[in-house]
Amino acid sequence: MTKDVKIIVLGHHDNGDGDAGTIRTTSVGQYFEKGDSRYLIYDEEMEGFDKPVHNRIKYKEGYVELVKSGLVSSRMVFEQGKTIMTNYNSPYGELLMGVNTKSIHITQWQDMIRIEVDYSLEVDEKEMSKSKITIKIKPAV
Repeated sequence: MTKDVKIIVLGHHDNGDGDAGTIRTTSVGQYFEKGDSRYLIYDEEMEGFDKPVHNRIKYKEGYVELVKSGLVSSRMVFEQGKTIMTNYNSPYGELLMGVNTKSIHITQWQDMIRIEVDYSLEVDEKEMSKSKITIKIKPAV
């Protein structure tokens, strides 16, 4: 994989009351390897705000970590079969939630990487949404 990459993130959330939605972002960023982990670093534009959110994704087999900083700050850790608590801070307030990871699938080809995470978000130990994030990484052209 090249150092300069195109990163496509698809997020799907279903809160069970018919209010499901999908979010798609496309960014250009950096990919690198360190030890047994892989990293992505990129900025994400937020609609209605002037400053981007800086993102760092660290992943390896069975583990994905997404760290956001800027207007939104959080550290979401996905480990298959575990629920991990996290604070999610946004311009609209702070929320403490659990991230319950159902599965993580990482597929790598010569010119593309695909990361899929199925999880649920929990507040006060109650499931608030079933979610899936898919991250596609390709060489930037």
